[in-house]
Amino acid sequence: MFGIGDGQDEVYNYDTDNSTDTVQFTNLALSGLTALFEDGNYGLVFQYGSGDQVTIDNYFYFSDINWQVNQVQFTGGDTLTNFIVGTTGKDILVGTAGNDALNGLAGADTMSGGTGNDLYFVDNVGDIVNENPAAGIDTVQSSISYQLTANVENLTLLGSAAINGTGNNLANTLIGNSAANVLDGGTGADSLKGGLGNDSYIVDNIGDTVIENTNAGVDTVQSSVTYTLAANVENLTLTGTAAINGIGNSLANTVIGNIANNTLNGGKGADSLIGGLGDDIYIVDNIGDTVTENIGEGTDTVQSAISWTLGANLENLTLTGIAAINGTGNSLANTLIGNAGANILNGGSGVDNLKGGLGNDIYVVDNIDDKVYETVDAGIDKVQSSVSYALTANVENLTLTGSKAINGTGNLFANVLLGNTANNVLNGGGGADTLTGGAGSDTFVFGTVTGGSDKVLDFVSGTDKLQVLDAALGLSIGNGDHNIDNAALINGLGGFSALSELVVVTSNIIGAITTATAATDIGSAASSYALGDTRLFAVDNGVDSALYLFKSAGADAVVSAGELTLLGTLQGTAQTALADYGFA
Repeated sequence: MFGIGDGQDEVYNYDTDNSTDTVQFTNLALSGLTALFEDGNYGLVFQYGSGDQVTIDNYFYFSDINWQVNQVQFTGGDTLTNFIVGTTGKDILVGTAGNDALNGLAGADTMSGGTGNDLYFVDNVGDIVNENPAAGIDTVQSSISYQLTANVENLTLLGSAAINGTGNNLANTLIGNSAANVLDGGTGADSLKGGLGNDSYIVDNIGDTVIENTNAGVDTVQSSVTYTLAANVENLTLTGTAAINGIGNSLANTVIGNIANNTLNGGKGADSLIGGLGDDIYIVDNIGDTVTENIGEGTDTVQSAISWTLGANLENLTLTGIAAINGTGNSLANTLIGNAGANILNGGSGVDNLKGGLGNDIYVVDNIDDKVYETVDAGIDKVQSSVSYALTANVENLTLTGSKAINGTGNLFANVLLGNTANNVLNGGGGADTLTGGAGSDTFVFGTVTGGSDKVLDFVSGTDKLQVLDAALGLSIGNGDHNIDNAALINGLGGFSALSELVVVTSNIIGAITTATAATDIGSAASSYALGDTRLFAVDNGVDSALYLFKSAGADAVVSAGELTLLGTLQGTAQTALADYGFA
């Protein structure tokens, strides 16, 4: 019994009792046998490992067969029973019905093994291996680049040269050497096993398997089918024109697509994903991942489980999972889609589509053609806009950014609108809105009685403006000509003209401002209103101010609580002036 690491041993066997003599290797597979030859003194030499060798003395001394060993056993179940070694010339070697080992040596040899599980040693480009169908499981061990001939199953590359191995249409096992090899199993479901070098594996069958050890070079699979990198393989390149996918492993992989539509997923490592001409999808899950696309190479999408900014030439981004992560576009017209968490979606400078999910999302808008999409009951969402913007359906809040004089408009929801440092026009739309102008001379628009009254939190009399969209109310103020006719400033107790379309009452209400206290503070006009007449009344309590819409319910001069509808309150504004108001 012998094994790797045992050194150089010699078997002296002379047996006349017809028993079966066996040489057994305890830790050497057949594929680990690196050389088989005659030593020049009738001895049969097996070489393997790092300098290990077993010599069977006088094996080829055919005048006395008692010197011969009947079989040599390897781990894995392989057994050889006959050994045929040629010369340095052009030999023809023919095996027996058993498991033969054939080595023609240096010449251009022709070797035929027969029906057993045969082993062929190839070292010359002119060597020919002949095998018949169903004639055993056969192996070629080659020290040169080699392609398996028909009916041969396995190939092992020997030595340390950078050589290549190619299979046939069978299910082959190809094993590389210690150098950089290209292993191509052919069309069958093949097993490809590399060595220490930077190996390339050609995969074309979903049943192909690639086996690599740790720290055994930087290796690449070139695949024409959808493929997932096995352990310890670094890189994957998709080939051909089919729409196939590539998946990495836990290493830092480079995954390259072909010219079709591919899905590239690098796995857990910090991966480099490189697309081709198709409409590609990139799966990102590591902040060290990179995505590379060239100009004009399809409409591509990144699906990311982490915060992500689209690189150049990438169109779309979809956030995945449930984490609160963010997505940022580039200069193209991007589509950004959020996940179930609270996301910040910023499309960049292009004309972008921003679509949120269930969380409380923030949309960053910088182009007047940017579009924001939200579904019903999908969180409390906010747009941050550096351009004039009107909230779309199901979005609650709007903040104007930057320092330009831009405007913000709400929707039917109870919106919160915040201005920037410039002069803004804020219109909450329908709903009970909260408006804050910020610095600058701002205009606050009251345009509807639908959905409740608005609140203005920072109105400054004499600086800011209140603009009433009288026609939009559906109740035209006065004569509806958008001019404030006969505006009046009074100190309570009534007596104002019934023709006054705006009356500002400067006397302070004691306590809270309600329709009842407002009606008392306003009093009665000097003459009767006609049924259906509409007017505006502004009141205050010395702390806050309020604006009411009056609609006459009868032909009288009295302003009653039932005829008043609150348009909005100015919190913290002690009093307003006639010049603070305008119609539009």
